[in-house]
Amino acid sequence: MSDFEGEDKLDEILRHVDPRSDLDSVPATEAVDKYLESRSSEVTGNTRSEYEAKLGNFIEFCDQRDIEQVKNLDGAALDDLKVWIREEVPEVTKEYSPKTMRDQMYLLRNFLRYLEQIEAVPAGLHEKVDVPELESDDGVSDEFLEAERVRSILDHLSTFEYASREHVVWLLLSLTGGRKGAIHSLDVDDCHVDGENYIEFRHRPEQGTRLKNGMKSEREVSIPASAAEAFSDYVETTRIGVTDDYERRPLLTTKYGRVSKSTLTKDVYKWSRPCMISDDCPHERSVDECSAATNLDVASKCPSSASPHRVRTGYLTTERKNGAPKEVLSERCDVSESILEKHYEFLSEEEQRKMRQRILKEVRGDSDGYAG
Repeated sequence: MSDFEGEDKLDEILRHVDPRSDLDSVPATEAVDKYLESRSSEVTGNTRSEYEAKLGNFIEFCDQRDIEQVKNLDGAALDDLKVWIREEVPEVTKEYSPKTMRDQMYLLRNFLRYLEQIEAVPAGLHEKVDVPELESDDGVSDEFLEAERVRSILDHLSTFEYASREHVVWLLLSLTGGRKGAIHSLDVDDCHVDGENYIEFRHRPEQGTRLKNGMKSEREVSIPASAAEAFSDYVETTRIGVTDDYERRPLLTTKYGRVSKSTLTKDVYKWSRPCMISDDCPHERSVDECSAATNLDVASKCPSSASPHRVRTGYLTTERKNGAPKEVLSERCDVSESILEKHYEFLSEEEQRKMRQRILKEVRGDSDGYAG
């Protein structure tokens, strides 16, 4: 038997023992890039960014576990991945709910199914991904930034950081209930502060900014005169005068152009830390020794810090407690009434009863609750 024949025989034996030897060698990063490219015609820019973030967890896991090629994945590795995502990722994000976990695993299963099609992982591997079932309440988050805390933060910013970008970010989020993406999309010309004070949200995908529900998300949102004055002062004195790649004048800027969404998130994490507006730490930490207090990059690790979504949730919850009709909030904040009721309705039975009573009195104009 020649040397070549011996090598062929050995390869045949190895393939029989481990069928993965026949698979293409594809690193985790390349595998993710291939998958995203395959979905490029199906998903929007926002969805692609979401996929990149979730699959970024997969890439990091493979890097930590020295999994150089995706063909080396097996059921045990996928089980380890699920545990790693559940236990370690929340240390960074702080917001890994059961629904988020379900969505992560669902995307991972679709991703592996694609890798099977291009023969980069063993056939049937996607079937080993355990996608958790949700209980009826798992899709609902009861975390929101309380109105009292928001007022304290705004009072501090208006006194010590008036008309700064961070002040404007907090005003926009807390007064409009808008999503981070909607705030990010605003231009100077969308901020009307000369009489009729309102913010104009517009969907401009061809110019790099999107609203979650496309054209349906477009709306005009009234703001109080005090906020309009702060916005005007910001544009005149503090805003860095730059344009974006489309010659638009972004409202929120850095020296590099339109502010990034990650910077908006940092602005919120930064000022939602109690130690930023008080000398006291509710968690009995030493401010000088707390990394979340001294390092802005890990401000999210403060137990009291909040994301932009929690500011939005707090706005919607407070407005509902004050009796704002669902249909009004639905249009103002670009959220369906059914979603509003499920995800942003944190009133106790007593609060719901008193709210109904107050609304009926206002409608009927009497104190007894009877039409008379």
